[in-house]
Amino acid sequence: MLTTWLSSVRRLSFCQYSVRALLLFAAVVCLVTFFLRREFDHWKNGWIEEGTVIHALTPHIRSSCVESIGPAYLRWLCFGEDCKYLDRVVEIQLLIADDADLARLPSLSAIRDIRIPYSDEITDAGLKRVSEISTLTHLTVGGSLNITSVGLRSLGRLIQLRELNISMPIHDASALAQICERFSRLETLSVSGPVIDDKAVAALKRCRQLRSLRLHSTLASGSGLAELADLPILQDIDLDGYRVSNVGIEKACALPHLRRLSISGDSISDQATVCMEECPGLIELRIHCDNVTDDAIIRLCRSHKALVTLDLSKSARISDAVCDAITKIRSLRELTVSDTQISQNGLSAVASRAPWIAIVP
Repeated sequence: MLTTWLSSVRRLSFCQYSVRALLLFAAVVCLVTFFLRREFDHWKNGWIEEGTVIHALTPHIRSSCVESIGPAYLRWLCFGEDCKYLDRVVEIQLLIADDADLARLPSLSAIRDIRIPYSDEITDAGLKRVSEISTLTHLTVGGSLNITSVGLRSLGRLIQLRELNISMPIHDASALAQICERFSRLETLSVSGPVIDDKAVAALKRCRQLRSLRLHSTLASGSGLAELADLPILQDIDLDGYRVSNVGIEKACALPHLRRLSISGDSISDQATVCMEECPGLIELRIHCDNVTDDAIIRLCRSHKALVTLDLSKSARISDAVCDAITKIRSLRELTVSDTQISQNGLSAVASRAPWIAIVP
């Protein structure tokens, strides 16, 4: 009887192990099949994963590239009809574009970030098609001679937009003011153009979520920034232009939450740096001004012990005299001194006394 019982137990154990082995084998087969099918689909349809970033060469140059790159690789680069996963793309940078290319963008249902290059083949009609993309949160417009204020105003439909970079000269300041009225969620704005003046800058006070403002090659002196003092989270200001003045810098420094300041301009002098000493929250300071002297930088170094980044590039009057003051900023992690009078000996002294500072010559 004991022998019979042991034999039954052995047979039962063998059956249990066999079932477990079969289940494990089936699971492995299913898993391998899933991954093989997935890889085959990717190979067949262009290897576009969900959330993929694409740097896109557009269809009209397909014929010139197909011989040198090959059709399989072109699926990475083109809006080809043979690519079935473009609805998963969230960010795309066009290398060459025209209105026909922009007209295809609204079909990308998941797209959130579009960077459009400079191209005179882009007109107001192309921007109007871009404005139809309700999911868009980040937009860069490289510009075109054929884009007018009509096209810019159409961008006001992008009410979800959080970042707008317009690299083209804006010839109608009212267009900027009108579209910004619609951008209640706008966090970053970068614009350029000879007609952007202090009045246009003051209109940005409607953008209550604005964190970063960059004004390049504009007529703004900076005085319009006084109207932005009530913005609750504006903390990054970049002023680059021949009209930027000491008064404008003073208005920028009066912003209550200022953390990053970048200034450049021939009309800026040591007087502008006096108000910077009243900004204890600064962690990043970039000064590109020929008229700022060593004495001003030394005072700034003494008053800003929390600086993390200091960029003095293109400040031609800055010399080795500032090196000692720079080494006493214990929080400083990056120093840029290109196109200054700071010598290699001065940089060596900074490196030896403050090894925590990464120097960009």
